Amino acid sequence: MNMRVVCMLVRAFFAGTKPIKDFFERISTSRSRIVSILASFLIVMVFIYLGVILGVNYYSYQTLGLLLGYPYLSLIFAALLGFAFQLFYSLASGTSLLYGAKDILLVGSLAVRHSELGASRLLIAYLLQAPLYWFITFPALVVGLWIDGFSLVYLLGGLFFLLIGPFFALSLSVLISMVLVRLTKGRNHKMAEELFSAVALVLLILMMTVSLTRNMSEDGSLLAFNYEAMLQAYAPIIEKLMAMIPLFLMQAKMVTSLVSLFSMLGLGLLLLIGLILFIGSTYAANLSYVLSNQSVARTRKAKHSLRSTSPHWALMKREMLIIRSESMFVFEIVGELGIPVLLLVLYGFMGILDELSEVALQLVETGVFLQLVYLLLLLFANLSMISSTSVSREGKRFNLDKLYPLDASTFVGAKLLFHLLLVFIPHVIYLSAALLLLSLPLWYLFWMIPLSLLCIGMIACMQLSIDYHHPRLDWKVSQQAMKSNLNGLFGMLAAFISLALFALVLLLPMLIGLSMILSVLLLFGLTGLGFSLSYRLALNQARLLLSK
Repeated sequence: MNMRVVCMLVRAFFAGTKPIKDFFERISTSRSRIVSILASFLIVMVFIYLGVILGVNYYSYQTLGLLLGYPYLSLIFAALLGFAFQLFYSLASGTSLLYGAKDILLVGSLAVRHSELGASRLLIAYLLQAPLYWFITFPALVVGLWIDGFSLVYLLGGLFFLLIGPFFALSLSVLISMVLVRLTKGRNHKMAEELFSAVALVLLILMMTVSLTRNMSEDGSLLAFNYEAMLQAYAPIIEKLMAMIPLFLMQAKMVTSLVSLFSMLGLGLLLLIGLILFIGSTYAANLSYVLSNQSVARTRKAKHSLRSTSPHWALMKREMLIIRSESMFVFEIVGELGIPVLLLVLYGFMGILDELSEVALQLVETGVFLQLVYLLLLLFANLSMISSTSVSREGKRFNLDKLYPLDASTFVGAKLLFHLLLVFIPHVIYLSAALLLLSLPLWYLFWMIPLSLLCIGMIACMQLSIDYHHPRLDWKVSQQAMKSNLNGLFGMLAAFISLALFALVLLLPMLIGLSMILSVLLLFGLTGLGFSLSYRLALNQARLLLSK
């Protein structure tokens, strides 16, 4: 194996995709300098907020570990959390990155051994996934400094903690992908991987957030926790967990023990060599399985017709095919649409549904409990990037829209109907289930459902106008079309502002003693007007873009 060839393939991949450069260029090339500054500020604030959430959680477990005799419990918890996040994230795209990426076919025509190609894909996966692991675990290293302070051993141990840690989750995800390819003979199993990864990652994020608020004491301080309750709830679990995860326990000891440091270095080196040899020996067979099934899939898709009696229905089916074509699109949308169900499962698993029922009883006495439940579910329904990245997801396919003999209203209408199909129908189900579970009158649905339809449609049109105004069509990897697309951030900001005004109109008249009927009628009028204006705005932006 020639490592110069491996490094050349890695450099060629990043020279073609340019993930970091494209992200910053996307911000700096916004048409308004104020928008660029605001977007940069919001992105920085989001990362700071997430870092603080992680750090505060690690601080609570660090202190709990001191009480239980595990002085670096925060590092153990961070290693375990980083492993889980990276594993579930990599499972969503592991097979595609190793065997199904489009650039593999281009590289295959060169004088490159399969072992070199496999090693380069492994290194690319490490470089793409390691930043996620570093972001999750670095706050724990900062918290760990509060125990014994800074030392050279801690510096070296922390550095290798960050470098070696991503290999464990990466190795397991690669092995799972290789086994699945071999067992299924390369058949498409992306959908199952994507759904599982999306649900698992969202559950991890919600569990971390709930853990922070659940363990806090009542004095409101950010670093004040109810350690007595934490000892009663978590001490038995932690004692059993320590015996089950010796790998992460040894990884945490790297910052204080040179023996553990060299042991983990040796283990990481052996793991890397074994993984490279294993991938190199099986890469040719696995790649042939995947490529042969891709050709069969393309043949089937060619036979599949999009014939329809309605252009709207045909365009909606095309939207679904585009989403299913990229694992990241499925990953994002499934996670967004399943938030209420995941919250309910998580709260039930953590045993805090009884506490929430007590809070609900207190809110019932305020007279606005019904409205708060409705607003919360409406917020969940609009925390979505389905429409704010709809045009961008098409990528180079968008040029075909300019050739179709269709008016801009057809494209906008199809995207709006597709958004309502994915968002409005689940919202109605969640809303009906919430009223039933909370023993609230179901006749409220007669005004809630049509009002939700207007509100969701209005926000969807706003987000469509944002994406039609400045779509990102030049993306090279799917993450750039959604996760790294600022239109998604601007779309969510527009949704928050709209829902804040919506909540103000709904609650303010009631709080000052006016009838709820007045609030609802006023909302129907304002939301209907907003829907009409936002639809015209989206239509105008679509016509401008299609005419270029």
